[in-house]
Amino acid sequence: MNPTLKRLLLKAQNYCAQAERCEQEVQEKLKKWGAVPDEAEWCMEMLKEDDFVNNERYARCFTSDKFRLQQWGKAKIYHHLKTKGIHPAYIKTAFATQIPDDQYRQTLYELATKKWQLLAHLENPYAQKQKLMLFLQQRGFEPALIVQVAEEVGSTY
Repeated sequence: MNPTLKRLLLKAQNYCAQAERCEQEVQEKLKKWGAVPDEAEWCMEMLKEDDFVNNERYARCFTSDKFRLQQWGKAKIYHHLKTKGIHPAYIKTAFATQIPDDQYRQTLYELATKKWQLLAHLENPYAQKQKLMLFLQQRGFEPALIVQVAEEVGSTY
């Protein structure tokens, strides 16, 4: 193995060791570092073989972090993973293992309740509900679930 290729692989391994990375992120980084297509392909093979890069694991970690830490909904998580080139089967598995249905609904309900209270200054209940629904949609929750929770929260207060 030539020294340049070895340095490139080591640099990529260090990059992957800092945080969970998907194949697309690593390929972009290799390209930025000036790797020609053959070098990048070889590095990717080595990284996958040594389990530095694993899209299925990446999907699970990304899903868990975005749901638990940033309280994103499935639609937003799905969109971000899809743009990173993650296979839909990996996304589906990540949702099934990382987002329990009861926690998902509870998170949505808690976000809706907090936002509803912040919107209490609005005199028009219709405007209040519309702003709530828009907020939840921007968080990436599914429209049918948003309507249900908005009705629940709106009737509670």
